[in-house]
Amino acid sequence: MAIAPTATISNIVGCYPCIEPLYDNLYTENQIKYQGGSIQNIPNLPPSLKDKYKGAFELDPRWMIKITAERSKWIDQSISHNVFIAKPSGSELSASQVEKSTLDASKFGYTQKRDSEQATVKLKKQR
Repeated sequence: MAIAPTATISNIVGCYPCIEPLYDNLYTENQIKYQGGSIQNIPNLPPSLKDKYKGAFELDPRWMIKITAERSKWIDQSISHNVFIAKPSGSELSASQVEKSTLDASKFGYTQKRDSEQATVKLKKQR
């Protein structure tokens, strides 16, 4: 068995990486856009929805490595796994955690993007 596509290939072909968590939930209403793609700080949403629709930076990276290690038992080829860390620190994700997970190799992680700036464009009607 093989896992595909990688994040790069999925962006090229317009689909989602098959084993990655959602990078952002930025596909819906303005309130989610206002919250930077996350629903975690939107009032009046039940906790069950907030737990179900966490973005990549809202999941524990140690847990993601653990499930990747479990998944690797049934994968014949390699696995491309990205690690998303909201607020990186030296102890957040050490090499020893990856080594303990039985994964053969590690590469790099992503830090959370800066908040997007709001832009307003005024258009003049041409005659």
